[in-house]
Amino acid sequence: MFRSAFLSASAAAIVGLTVLSASAAEMRPILTLEVAQKMANACLAMAKAESWPMHVSIMDNHGNLKFYARMDDTALLPQKISMMKAETSAGFPVSTKQISNFGFADGAPTPFAFVPGLIFFEGGVPIIGAIGVSGSSAENDGKCAQAGIDAVAGDLSK
Repeated sequence: MFRSAFLSASAAAIVGLTVLSASAAEMRPILTLEVAQKMANACLAMAKAESWPMHVSIMDNHGNLKFYARMDDTALLPQKISMMKAETSAGFPVSTKQISNFGFADGAPTPFAFVPGLIFFEGGVPIIGAIGVSGSSAENDGKCAQAGIDAVAGDLSK
């Protein structure tokens, strides 16, 4: 009798938690594929207009790759750098330009600078997740990433 009542109560609790978890997940904003593509397209349009060779990586709020684009005739290494910028920015969530202040305070490396996988130069910007851009100068990467963010600002506030 006690065992049956205990199992029934446990099952009810699990179902209740599952419903609460599902409700919380439904309320949390997510980065849709449509928004990620729109962001990347705006970034790539700016890069093309400025003749900047770019890689664009967009991560969701869990740090998983949501969308990636590479312009024709770009070098290979910026692919990894763009992804690392997005991962770094999604993980903190501040821009990689701001993170450089933590890693190199007053120009000297801090312990933060030795954390594997962090990127300390401009081009990673947080959203619901993050965008990482690489292929040109750090300043141009940052401008391009911001163009992507600006293109979806209205979509992200919904």
